[in-house]
Amino acid sequence: MSLFVVSAMLSFKVAHMPNHKLQVRIGLHTGPCCAGIIGIRMPRYCLFGDTVNTASRMESTGQGMRVHITESTKNSLLDNSADYIISSRGKTMIKGKGLMQTYWLNGKRGFSQQLPLVSEFNDTESTLYSTNCLQHSKSVQVPPLPEDSANVPGSVDQNQFE
Repeated sequence: MSLFVVSAMLSFKVAHMPNHKLQVRIGLHTGPCCAGIIGIRMPRYCLFGDTVNTASRMESTGQGMRVHITESTKNSLLDNSADYIISSRGKTMIKGKGLMQTYWLNGKRGFSQQLPLVSEFNDTESTLYSTNCLQHSKSVQVPPLPEDSANVPGSVDQNQFE
């Protein structure tokens, strides 16, 4: 489903901004969770648990037009099929988890929908998002923060870039 959503963004038009390309970030994690209906006036179906939080972290640390997955998802679901094309993203700093080995879901053999060329949306990586899965990486240099910036609201945690 995530590959279909990414593919659909290629032809999606924002009515009031027809020249703007809408991007999605998708994060996947596999594990146990709890679900329930919350509320009386406007009941909503909600998912709870560490699995949901980790999937959210995959999305927030991912990149536009990419599907970011955990090692758990790769090992328990996708490795069972030789059809999925996965590449290692490497160790990623995940808030509340520390360093985690993560992966990109690049496509699926036999997937007939067009997938975007990631370099169209992201300058830090240039990856052909297709069944050929050709990858060329560029390193990104992050300037050091001033010593006094650690206590400034909204400042970036330098550890997230290591």
